[in-house]
Amino acid sequence: MEQAQVVSRIDFSYPYDAPENAEIASSVIPTFLCPSTPRDSQPIDGFGATDYGGVYGERIETNNTPPRGMMIHDEALRFRDIFDGSSYTLMLAEDAAFPDGQWINGRNLFDQAFAPNAAPAFENDMRSFHPGLVMTLRSDGAAQVVVDQIDLKILAALCTRNGGEVIDATDL
Repeated sequence: MEQAQVVSRIDFSYPYDAPENAEIASSVIPTFLCPSTPRDSQPIDGFGATDYGGVYGERIETNNTPPRGMMIHDEALRFRDIFDGSSYTLMLAEDAAFPDGQWINGRNLFDQAFAPNAAPAFENDMRSFHPGLVMTLRSDGAAQVVVDQIDLKILAALCTRNGGEVIDATDL
């Protein structure tokens, strides 16, 4: 993402919210912001905002234990860990204007529990300010629009890397 100058200024010997990291944590990184998201200010509670989150798994069909998404806390996943195929596994999705949506805090991971744009405000889930859709990023690097009316079984399958589901490309 060409943000080496930001990463080099984070002092990883301190927590993200320590005073030693306050200046860099407040940085606004335009790539992390969707231009369609209305906001009064770019930082949220003093931290640079993000409108995107990592897919931790799904709670539509399962309880997501253990987590089966691509973005798992303290776990490095590789292509070989994607049994369902990288073209059929979501890595990131919009989670626009979520209160904990700050790029530095690591709280912007979610296990999808509702249809896109249908979660209650307190729930970290796919949401956007685009009418009827959210933008996502598949594990193969392709951007994909997911519509609000997607079949929930297909959405659940897209949110896992190892669920064994078979998705027909025409369903997307």
